[in-house]
Amino acid sequence: MGILLVSLVALGVLALAPAAYAIYGPVGGGLGANIVSVDNASDEQANAPTTDADISGNGQYVVFQTKATNFFEDDGETQQEKEAAEPPGTEREGGIFRYYRETGGLELVASGNLVLSEGKEAGKVLVRGAENPSVSAEGRYIVFSSAQQLVPRSRSDNTENVEVYERDMDVAPGQAGAYTLVSAQNDSEAPAGYDDSLVTQPFAGGDPGAEVWPNTSVSANGQYVVFRSGELPSSLPESSTPTTPAGQLFVRDLQNKTTTLVTRTAIGDNSGPECGTAVSSTGGESACGANGPASISADGSTVAWLGSHAPSQTAFLPNESLNEAVPYYLWQRWVEPGARTRRVTGIADPEDPECKSAEEVVEPGNPTVTGPCYGPLTYPESSSQIGLNTQTPVLSSDGYKVAFLTGSSLRPNTLKADALDLFVTSMAPGVTRKAGTRELTLAVNGAQGNGTASITSIALSADGTHIIFVSQRSAFVLSEPFPVGSFSQSAQQSELYAIDLPTNTLERAILGAEGVEPNGSTLANPTVSANGEYVAFVSSASNLIFGDANGVADAFTATLQSPTGTAASPANFNTVQGGFSLTGTASPELGLRVKRAANGDLIVLVETPGAGKLTARATGTIATKVGKKDHKKKVVLAHVTGITHAEGTATLVLSLAAKYANDLQKAGKLKVLVTVAYTPPAPAEALADEVDATFLAGNAKRAAKGSSKVKSTAKK
Repeated sequence: MGILLVSLVALGVLALAPAAYAIYGPVGGGLGANIVSVDNASDEQANAPTTDADISGNGQYVVFQTKATNFFEDDGETQQEKEAAEPPGTEREGGIFRYYRETGGLELVASGNLVLSEGKEAGKVLVRGAENPSVSAEGRYIVFSSAQQLVPRSRSDNTENVEVYERDMDVAPGQAGAYTLVSAQNDSEAPAGYDDSLVTQPFAGGDPGAEVWPNTSVSANGQYVVFRSGELPSSLPESSTPTTPAGQLFVRDLQNKTTTLVTRTAIGDNSGPECGTAVSSTGGESACGANGPASISADGSTVAWLGSHAPSQTAFLPNESLNEAVPYYLWQRWVEPGARTRRVTGIADPEDPECKSAEEVVEPGNPTVTGPCYGPLTYPESSSQIGLNTQTPVLSSDGYKVAFLTGSSLRPNTLKADALDLFVTSMAPGVTRKAGTRELTLAVNGAQGNGTASITSIALSADGTHIIFVSQRSAFVLSEPFPVGSFSQSAQQSELYAIDLPTNTLERAILGAEGVEPNGSTLANPTVSANGEYVAFVSSASNLIFGDANGVADAFTATLQSPTGTAASPANFNTVQGGFSLTGTASPELGLRVKRAANGDLIVLVETPGAGKLTARATGTIATKVGKKDHKKKVVLAHVTGITHAEGTATLVLSLAAKYANDLQKAGKLKVLVTVAYTPPAPAEALADEVDATFLAGNAKRAAKGSSKVKSTAKK
């Protein structure tokens, strides 16, 4: 059994309904962490690690992968059904679950590995289960891979290989349409064939077949899925025998039942070598392969991936290296007739109209040389000693904005430390690689704090406004995006960061409860909602919420909201190091934003430049009767004070005064002006700010009980 969350009471913290897991602590522009790898019906955390979490575009659902065995429902199952799912001596090792953030409800998407539970080989995988989930924008469709046979097939079909499936959560398990095979042949629903004769040693739980990567594999409407054939030749997209080389990228259109090869040669573009066996559906083009992760845009039009054999797939300039083994970031609008593969970045820019095809790009040569044929990077994206094989270029909704990691730097910089850094570029028509590319982080030696750790994982909101990333780095030396808030001085953990591109700011996305440093790392593959408001991530930290005692990594969500003002940075934060000119400081002002709690209270987060007193009040208008006439009266509906002890974020909770509960119930909502005053010790200047907010009728019952509270959580 799992750790009971009701143990929070023993720790002096009241355990409530699902909203109790929200901790209103100082977080980069938003609320605190909310745990989602939890069964609220039984008050149990996961009893084993969670490894991936993907948030739906609308922010309502989080799909996560876990090894937890305490989330399965037993009620209503017959013994026969139980034994069919778990034969005697075996057990299901977790799986993929969908969490509904509004209610805290948990649903099984597909079960995990089937393993032996008894004997000397206990834990041995018999059948590989569901893994690597991606969820559609509305949370209905979930894509994953599994060696379980989840759709009916004929006896002659190969059932021993891993395949890719899509789950429709609107259809009950066991009903037709609950699962759809994605890795199917073109114009068919038949599964692919794989050349299992090449398997020299058996794979635990199923031979290689097809695979997907978490979080980036399905379009917003669930219609399009990008997947990769595994380490065996296959019959995809429509061969009668498995002769297509292993490791190819395909896009499956589930509505029209088509499977399209994406990684193919560009006929007539290059004199480079052909890649592999011709595939009939591509009109004589050959399959080239993808050796790294891929992503598909929310509109389904575009695929970006890490792939070798680039000289056979896209244009190269004279004197560039034609080494087919070198990986490049590649991009293709696969839906367009005659779709051409393009390079996302690099040292060359053959798309520049001023670049003549006969001109040479000297590689490696002098990295300080510039010209129309030279691209944005000093060195190729894969030239760093840190490999790119696990890095996914990520796309905006229309596919034209791409965020990616590289160990190189912008030309002509040759001094950066050897670490992966974050870039964003525009692939819009007519935009050159140089003009479209922007450097967002830069690793340097000698910076205050850790300035050389790699950026290890990234996500881009569908609207292109927010990028989140994971890194152990704590020093950010570029003047843009502007670092706001405080950063870890010890840099012992990998942390989650958020870049707000419209406001050009960078900040930590999450802290521990009460503003403490997280005591564990954020894991790879964080995700962000379509508008950049919500993030989902997995963390091994146990202090993001109160009472986290299961001792394993859990899935969480947090809310991001850009501050209206920016506090001055501490004197020792991002000081000039290594010859770089770093950020200056802004004039002190309050950063103020308001969110509504699940019970209707107003959560006021205030960024302050130092110690001082905080006063918040919500002023609104209520209707009163004088004789037979209606009058409107301006009153203070809620009021609270608090103390902040240092620069940081304080959280004040405004609860509607009990005497106005009936007014709220009658009106349905009460619009208010929230005013916050900050009074620091003399002679520092007092500050004030205000923002509009609304009390909703759902808060009337609580207000009638006279509830009010304040929590000051500035960093001490």
